[in-house]
Amino acid sequence: MRILIISLMAMFPSLALAVPLTFNFSGTTGVGSVNGSFTYETVQTPLATNVRGLLDNATYQLSTWQFLAESNMEEFFPATTYSSATGGGTAEFCQGKCIFGSGPVWYTTLTFANGTTSLRLAFNLADPSPLTSAPSGPNEWGSFVTQSTFRGTTGGLALFSDGTLSSTSVPEPSSILLSIFAIPFLRHRAMP
Repeated sequence: MRILIISLMAMFPSLALAVPLTFNFSGTTGVGSVNGSFTYETVQTPLATNVRGLLDNATYQLSTWQFLAESNMEEFFPATTYSSATGGGTAEFCQGKCIFGSGPVWYTTLTFANGTTSLRLAFNLADPSPLTSAPSGPNEWGSFVTQSTFRGTTGGLALFSDGTLSSTSVPEPSSILLSIFAIPFLRHRAMP
């Protein structure tokens, strides 16, 4: 049985690692608040590298996203929803040198746009392999960077004063393998 488990793990390494990872975000800008969530698959290769002519970055695919930016200055920063469920919006999930003028600092960034406004959430880079794979878990997301922005319809820019990222409960890949392979094995061994 042990040989079977090892053989299956060798044949399907992504089976043990590929899980959707969902995060919730909550933050405050100079004009209001931003709340939402996003999901991505932990095992994926970059969609593109060196985007926008910047070197040392890679973009990855978000599965879903849903954010609401609320504002107390509606004429300049209208309340805006960024969602994968509605057409007309874009999202970019980038790691590395993703922000023009960031110098030698690497970030993990999420940028959402709908044609008239945009939202950029930046986090200090904590992923050990940002150019080859997306963060594999919550521990590979760094602290929130308060230079994150909400850009209004007139070009105004609201900076964040705070932001919190939290992951929802996701089964660890090892526990998935345990339930698939080890529990039946243990039941078999326990039988007289």
